[in-house]
Parts: sequence; structure tokens; C-alpha cells
Amino acid sequence: MLRRTGQFRRMFRRRPEKKRRKKSAYTIDWNWRAKQRKRKRIQRALLLVCVLAVAGIVTLVIRKSKNSTSEAEGEAAEKSVAAGTITSKIWTRDEEGEITSLVQRYYEALLTTDTDTLNSVLDASVTLDAAQAAEQGEFIEAYEDFVVYTADGAEKGEYAVYLSCSMQFVGIETSVPELMPAYVRTDEEGTLRLIPYSFGGTTYFDEEMNQCVTEAAAADDFLSTWQEEVQTAYDAALMEDEELNTFVAALEAAVAES
Repeated sequence: MLRRTGQFRRMFRRRPEKKRRKKSAYTIDWNWRAKQRKRKRIQRALLLVCVLAVAGIVTLVIRKSKNSTSEAEGEAAEKSVAAGTITSKIWTRDEEGEITSLVQRYYEALLTTDTDTLNSVLDASVTLDAAQAAEQGEFIEAYEDFVVYTADGAEKGEYAVYLSCSMQFVGIETSVPELMPAYVRTDEEGTLRLIPYSFGGTTYFDEEMNQCVTEAAAADDFLSTWQEEVQTAYDAALMEDEELNTFVAALEAAVAES
């Protein structure tokens, strides 16, 4: 039973002028709930498709910070982009380390809507709705090829994190890369806990985390180079796979019309 008058109003829509009757200018739209759910799923899917925009925003902040530093402070470390390897004075590759394992468990739990694992992986400051995780499984089939880099966090036992992985949509052969910031800190029991930058439109970074990641990123050209590589690979995937490109375009159009 509908409890709010606002919900009643959503059920009714005005009849087209040619179809209006003298006694009633309205008709019942019995599908309004289904349309509302579909619109929300499309909006969340678009957030997943456009997740690189988050990295792009952070990169703009990084570049702005870099421009404000002196040339002496901004001397970059030598970079090697061959075979996907990028070196940095500040950021360290966490190959098969604890933080990489933490990230992998987080993404696997999202795909299977494993709330117990999510609760054991995420920091206490993060509240991830089970419905949000379930909806992700409707569009994402797999996350693979994780690459994780870490830098010192604001406090001992904390880490600024940047990670990339390949994201594959359900029913589409070509995967696309995503690049995301995150933060890890150690709880009172000595367990590492993950704080994603954002999920489902909610941002979980506080001002201190933002500042920590931004300052570490501004130390050299590592992240800006990495972001450009990922963006290039993302654009190439859309160009090479017409089905993927059509899928992304359809999502963008649907949200624009909603």
C-alpha cells in the first residue's frame, strides 16, 4: 500500500490533449515503479562506465598542485612505461601484497554481493548498501589484471593507494580499464581496511585523505603518466569494439533523457 502522497502523484500522468475525457484528465501509469527502478539502474551503470572521470578529476587536482611547486621540488623520477611498468620515487608497486589482496577481495565481493566479506574488508567509515552491490552484478561480469601502487598515508599504518584493473561488462567481449584512488588504514586490531574513493555516487574520502593522495601524486609524473595510459587504452577499447561503444553511448543517452 502506498504511504506517501508523493508516490500517489507519480502513479498519475496527464492524458495527451487528444485523449482527454471531460470527467478525467489523468490516467494511471501502472509501470511507474518499474520505470523508476530502471532509471536508477541505468544511472548507476553509467557511473561505472564513466569511472575514469573520477581519476580525471583527481589528475586535474594533481596537475594544479604540481604547477604551484618550484622546479626544484618538482624534479621527476625516471619513468619506464615499457610493458606497463612505471617507476616512482614516492609510489611503490604492491605486487601480490596485502593491499593488492585486499583490493581483489573487495571487487570479488562486489560481484557476488558478499556482504560478509565487504564488511570485513571495508573501513568502519564506509557504509555500502547491499542493493548497490547487487546492482553492480547486473552490468559487470569480471574484474581482472589488478595493478596496485601505494604511498605513505597521513598516519603510521595508513596508505594512499592507486589501482587499475580491467572491467568487463556482461555480454560484451572487450574489457575496459579503470583507474581509481583509494585509501587503506589499519584498525585497532591490526587489520588493513579499505576506503574506496567513491561508490554509487557516494564519496568516502575525507579532506585529510584527499590531501594525502594529492600531495603524493604531485611528487612526480607517475600518476599523470599512468592516467594518460589508462585513458588511451579506454578510448582504444571503445573504438575497436562497436558493441562496447554502442553500449556506452546508449547508457549516456538514457541518462541524458531521464
